[in-house]
Amino acid sequence: NAYNLYLTGGTFATGGTGNINKTNNNIYCNNVYAQSAVYANNVALTSDYRIKENIRDLDNHFKVDYLNPVTYTNKLTNKQDIGLIAHELQEYYPELVSGIKDGPETQRVNYIGLIPVLIHEIKNLKLKNNELEKVQKIYSQFNATPTVCPEISLFINKNLFSKSYSYMQRINSGDFLPNYPSKNKTKPLIIHSPSAKIAKGSNYIIPIIEELKSEYDFDFKLLHNISRMEVLEIMKDADIFLDQIILGSYGLASCEAMAFGKPVMCYIMPEVFEAGLSINCPIINSNPDNLKENLIKLITNPQLRHQIGIESRKFIEKYHNADTIAKELVELYKKELTS
Repeated sequence: NAYNLYLTGGTFATGGTGNINKTNNNIYCNNVYAQSAVYANNVALTSDYRIKENIRDLDNHFKVDYLNPVTYTNKLTNKQDIGLIAHELQEYYPELVSGIKDGPETQRVNYIGLIPVLIHEIKNLKLKNNELEKVQKIYSQFNATPTVCPEISLFINKNLFSKSYSYMQRINSGDFLPNYPSKNKTKPLIIHSPSAKIAKGSNYIIPIIEELKSEYDFDFKLLHNISRMEVLEIMKDADIFLDQIILGSYGLASCEAMAFGKPVMCYIMPEVFEAGLSINCPIINSNPDNLKENLIKLITNPQLRHQIGIESRKFIEKYHNADTIAKELVELYKKELTS
């Protein structure tokens, strides 16, 4: 028979009745419960094909975008640790989590079960990188010159292209009527509209918002799984737009918010500025470490929100206006075609 084995500071006790089989240096039991660390020179898990059925390759639903690694203090060991929150992982990979949130027993994560997901993502990344390399090689054979926005220029193979041109993302700024945050509004509206919560850092943003609600007076709207037009309607009356705080650059959503004259919070990595983004970009550069501090400054200062909103609109008109960029591209094509 096999029983449960409980390890407590160098001693062990069995669950149920009977003895654990300890012959030939092997211990056979059902589950092992340890209050502290378990050390082993080798761990081998049963993975024989004969115990498996309904075998399928992982598809694109299995990706690391859903994983939210965190650092934390373990209250059982009183030590700093790194890992995942079980119930958050359970939402996407229930087969890797045992127990239920706030259930009678603490939840457990099968971290080893994440290895196939990581392998799957690495293979996809290599495939995409190879495809990108193939495309760039084809264009280089025709002596093409890349014309890209600053963050995309980071992916250009400099060995294939001797030069490239940098242009900002285009937006029809005339389609957006500025509505700057009021200097007199004491209760600002903050909006966050993630297309992918994990990738945009929502798991960092929302707890910080909840923490600030107990100290400061503001409204917050999480806009998820609604249409772009619905987001724009709400965005027009917002006072602060919270974009992503992890990815390292900004896209159309931030441009639309700035076109409306809103202060935008977003993480922009240094390499994007080095690649050509103006240092005068008014986006409040925010990441999980400084988001709370930056939010407090905007929540408590309506004059600052108004001023950054004005700077945001000017930035869009100067760097992102579609008509201006179209004229610049026409001149570039004339130059390249005649050279």
